Amino acid sequence: MKVKPMIFNTEMVCALLDGRKVQTRRPVNPDLSWDFDEPRGPEDVAAGYPYVETEDGYVSAVKLCPFGHPGDLIYVREKMKVTNATQMVWGVLQTVVEYVADRIKSKPIAWPERLKDFPRVGKCLSNGGPREFSRLTLKVTSVRVERVQDITKEDAISEGFQLPPVDDQDFVIGARTNFRHAWQQIYGDHWDNNGWVWVIDFEVIHQNVDSYLAQQESAA
Repeated sequence: MKVKPMIFNTEMVCALLDGRKVQTRRPVNPDLSWDFDEPRGPEDVAAGYPYVETEDGYVSAVKLCPFGHPGDLIYVREKMKVTNATQMVWGVLQTVVEYVADRIKSKPIAWPERLKDFPRVGKCLSNGGPREFSRLTLKVTSVRVERVQDITKEDAISEGFQLPPVDDQDFVIGARTNFRHAWQQIYGDHWDNNGWVWVIDFEVIHQNVDSYLAQQESAA
């Protein structure tokens, strides 16, 4: 079992907390995707297409996903702000953060010794905070590769976009269009170019990844 980090913006963290988000897409590195072959239909996708040539021969691109495979874990990095940092007499720096998505404060957590930069009260932690402060873990259930424009309305809802906003003319914007707008804001012309994406389905675990792993080990 592998453990990987992944950053989510505040809107998507809210969707994870609410149980509305059980799927995410991330662009495939162009250096990898340039020689992908095109699947001919849903059956090909289910069989692991697209395939890519490697030193070991042709393999499913799914096997090359850098974010994990079914059974692997992803710990969520989210925006968080330091609200307290207290140096204890035994040398440990106990730190409390506030998670911006819902303003919930963490319990005091020992600041990792491997980090050279000390936390500053009132400041947000960079890159969504270290692993020890993550409170959400995603257990990967499936991975596939497809074009970004292949996303369906149902997929957009699984991405957390089932509550459509209303534009200036009071027209309801569908979940898929809402996803497209959000994607373009983050990844620019990747949508117009219909680039390849990793599609990752997962189960949301409301627990720190290391606490979850320890719990699973003790139960084994």
